[in-house]
Parts: sequence; C-alpha cells; structure tokens
Amino acid sequence: MKIRSAKVSDIKNLILFLKKNEMYNKHIDKESIIRKKILHDKESIIVASSEENIIACIFIVFDPWRSHIHHFVVDKKIRNRGVGTKLLKNAEDLIKKRKCELATLCVNKNEEQVIGFYRKRKWNFVPYESSNMEKVF
Repeated sequence: MKIRSAKVSDIKNLILFLKKNEMYNKHIDKESIIRKKILHDKESIIVASSEENIIACIFIVFDPWRSHIHHFVVDKKIRNRGVGTKLLKNAEDLIKKRKCELATLCVNKNEEQVIGFYRKRKWNFVPYESSNMEKVF
C-alpha cells in the first residue's frame, strides 16, 4: 500500500471509487471540481493505493482557522486492516504541518462504530443542533 497525494490522472478512478463506496456527491464531486481542488492544492486529496487501485481517500480543506476533513473513505473490503488509521494520521500530519490547531469532520451520530474509530484516535464528538446547508452555483 502506498499513501500519496492524488494526481489529476487519478480523477476518473477517484470518482468511481466514491460511487462504489456510496460517497459520491453529484454537486461537489464533478470531475472539473476535483481537478480544480488538486491543481489548487496538491495535498488536498490523499489516496491510499494498492497496485494502482485506489483503496482509500481523504479530502482536506486547509484553513488556519479550522481545517476540515471530508470524504474519508476506505474500501469496504479492506476495512479494519489499518489503512484508515494510516490515512487519517497522514492527513493529521499535513494539517499540523500547516500550523492548523483545529480540525473538524462530520459523522453520522448513529454510526457508533465510526465514532468509536475517531474517539480511539483522540477525536472528540461535539453534538451540534444544526444541519448542513448547501447552495449550488
């Protein structure tokens, strides 16, 4: 397994990977938008690959005020083998390298196993009484 920054040549496979793992969002995961993200910041999408296949990914929005992790996905077939732990550690190291002191991510409050994964890695669950909203331009 190799952990690396996503390349423009990965975009089609990355989109297929997101769709296969039911994490594709038709508004934000368009090829043109992912291309802009990679070209804007080459470290903003990190992938784990095995034999040229994407097996996990994590999208990062870097901001000195509060960075955000999005689309943290590990292929269902290889979960619980340490891939997610290594990928999350890599993302956390990149966030720290950029002097960010706080990072957030969203998790379904009913996904106790997922929450346990993050708590084991010293993430704190912060219940909010709000929901996400979006506007497509």
